[in-house]
Amino acid sequence: MSCNKETREQAPGSDMIEAVILYTGNVPTDGCCWMVVTNSSEYYHPDFLPDSVKQNGLAVLVNFTKTTDNFYCGNGATAYVIHIVSIKPR
Repeated sequence: MSCNKETREQAPGSDMIEAVILYTGNVPTDGCCWMVVTNSSEYYHPDFLPDSVKQNGLAVLVNFTKTTDNFYCGNGATAYVIHIVSIKPR
């Protein structure tokens, strides 16, 4: 899965939750690209992240659905892949 995958059709999601956008580096250099980190320290890899929120450390409100995919990156790290329904800076 790449950092620039195109968006898919939106699916129903849950309520907006607080999270932080984190850039961990390029996948070929053992990073995990863009991640969404919730306040409960859960790390998710978005299948698409709008350019408007691609800012390391940006606090956001996000509504997403979990997919059945896993994202493998870094030194054996695994993250669940999410589909963002809506996202906005806090």
